[in-house]
Amino acid sequence: MSKKLLIWGIGRLCYQVVKNLCEDDIIGYVDSFRSGMYAGKKLYLPNEIKGVNYDAILVTTIYGEEIRQTCLKEKIDISKVIFIVGNMSCQDLNEDYGFISSILGEQYSRFIKNRYHLCREIEIDPSKTVTKDFVADAVKQHLFYRSDYVRLKTFELLAGEIKDGNIKGNMAELGVFTGDFAQLINMAFPNRKLYLFDTFEGFDSEELKRETKGELLRVMEDTFADTSEELVMGKMTNKENVIIKKGFFPGSLNGLEDVYAFVSLDCDWEESLYQGISYFYPRLAEGGYIMIHDYNNVLECAKKALRRYESDYHIRIPKVPVCDAQGSIILTK
Repeated sequence: MSKKLLIWGIGRLCYQVVKNLCEDDIIGYVDSFRSGMYAGKKLYLPNEIKGVNYDAILVTTIYGEEIRQTCLKEKIDISKVIFIVGNMSCQDLNEDYGFISSILGEQYSRFIKNRYHLCREIEIDPSKTVTKDFVADAVKQHLFYRSDYVRLKTFELLAGEIKDGNIKGNMAELGVFTGDFAQLINMAFPNRKLYLFDTFEGFDSEELKRETKGELLRVMEDTFADTSEELVMGKMTNKENVIIKKGFFPGSLNGLEDVYAFVSLDCDWEESLYQGISYFYPRLAEGGYIMIHDYNNVLECAKKALRRYESDYHIRIPKVPVCDAQGSIILTK
């Protein structure tokens, strides 16, 4: 049975929800700050929703409490709002899981209900980690502190291990988008080179067409095109050590040779991830780490890329999965 769904939130989390839906059920999108068109469909402001005929609004942003307050202010029926992400504060913002099941099915309803649990603070001496270099207040205001606390704290501990072990090498990220994770790397290692590999214009169109289609393709095109070199560099705190490598990887290497202590791979698609592992893992310092994002999400592109690399080169890489958003995996030597 078809549903009429509005998607509230057009950021990086949107596509993780859209891929689970029938594209014909999506009648439009909502954003708190702008209207127009998005992914080929109408984009509404909150005060424009009242006249729209819909069955449910799916919230795909971490700012659940703010959206809840907006709904109350604009007299939007909160009983028809489903907080798919951002649904946990100290209590679940969703109230009627019977309604959620009727819209999304029992299995997806259960997934949303069990998605987030409270996480205790890591109780270790701050002088033994990278916290002192981060500036604690800045980190607590960072996007990842709220949207992906486990990823942030895992990186903090990895950075501490690299420093304590005096692991030599520079830093890199393949798949930078708007530079939020790159900002953390740059803050943690201000005196090391940070290579940033990205098109800085969104996904390569041919790769995107190979990997996906339909509503998800259009969402990925619109969402991840919203970046630039200037936007990323504006977030860097130690710009003198940031090296932009613009273009489609691995062509953007242009013969680069270096040794790496930490690498973030967050380029989403199997072939790009395979090329990233193929270049960076042989050049990873002993005791260094590669953090691959989206390893345990439903697309499984990262998992396919890593298994393909291990099969092609007849090796088993030491690895540890992480329970952050989308399930990263950490490789080491």
